Amino acid sequence: MRSTDSSTKFGIVQSAFAPHRSSTKRRSNPMYPVVFFDALRVKIRGDGVVSNKAVYLALAILPDGTRDVLGLWVEQTEGAKFRHKVFNELKTRGLTDT
Repeated sequence: MRSTDSSTKFGIVQSAFAPHRSSTKRRSNPMYPVVFFDALRVKIRGDGVVSNKAVYLALAILPDGTRDVLGLWVEQTEGAKFRHKVFNELKTRGLTDT
């Protein structure tokens, strides 16, 4: 097995999340008929320690069937307080109805 240095790993992660960063700043449609919002528990390594975190995904489906990823968020725990914060963020970006 070949080892990969930290700068290469960092570059891969940065390029993978680049489209997501731009999507969290853009305005969303005012209405989506269907929005899926869920969290997945994953193990994430940071500062030499592996910890469990919740990765939230908001996926919207438009009337024509196309899908739109509204965002990805990483949080220490799952909870109503964080979900409320995310939906307020989506509201700020222009979402008025789901």
